[in-house]
Amino acid sequence: QQQQQQQPAFTNPQNTQTTSVQVPNLGQLIRDTVSGVVSVLSAPLTENYVGRCDITNKYLWINGPKWYHKPGTTEDLCEEEWLKLPNSQRATFILVKTPENLENNSIYWSGHNYSS
Repeated sequence: QQQQQQQPAFTNPQNTQTTSVQVPNLGQLIRDTVSGVVSVLSAPLTENYVGRCDITNKYLWINGPKWYHKPGTTEDLCEEEWLKLPNSQRATFILVKTPENLENNSIYWSGHNYSS
């Protein structure tokens, strides 16, 4: 039986020693980030309000993944993290369905004018 050789992640230019580096879930992190950015950029203008989960850093947008906002703050959570909260803390967040659910919605607006 032959053993499969792994490609080295990095090669030391001083000699032939190699060092393999494994980054767990890096591929998934990249896919989630790219997917979030593409979804936000392709969303209709009325849905171009963007937040990020304060815990997971996932992108959140209106009519996208469920976005929970705590009124009077800049706290935002994705559904996954919101569900981990005790019921008493969940009750302090609202599900963002329209820009009006964000009392200071200008900080969430991502519709930039790139022509200037």
